[in-house]
Amino acid sequence: MRQIKLHKTQPSYLFLSILFATYIVVLMAIFVSVSHARSFAEIDGNNIVQRVVVSNSEQWCVDNLGGAWVETFKGIHDRNFAGKGFIFYPEKQNFSSPKPYPSWTMTKDCKWMSPVPYPTKLLSNQRAVWNEKNIKWDIINKL
Repeated sequence: MRQIKLHKTQPSYLFLSILFATYIVVLMAIFVSVSHARSFAEIDGNNIVQRVVVSNSEQWCVDNLGGAWVETFKGIHDRNFAGKGFIFYPEKQNFSSPKPYPSWTMTKDCKWMSPVPYPTKLLSNQRAVWNEKNIKWDIINKL
């Protein structure tokens, strides 16, 4: 049987290769576990979000936390991620924040829109603040 003679540097390269491969496997495992995590919102009888948790399934939430749960999504077009106090609209399968002002209306994707468009020409030291009494945007200077 023929023996292979190793140079002094070969064991360190072998160790680094194994270490690197282990690192890649660990990163892949973390990515897979995070990418499969989903978010669920607990809603009360009035469809108001009570809390949002990360879980693998709606059933886990029901079995372990009780209550009624609805999946909420991040980064999906026309879908809003739920937050505490948000409202769930079952017919749209979507969430919205609470209505900010009585004059504002909801868009088809559950976002709030002012009756007057937000000003587009503001100076760098200005900002716009909604004035519900006069149904307009007031331009004020930043502090």
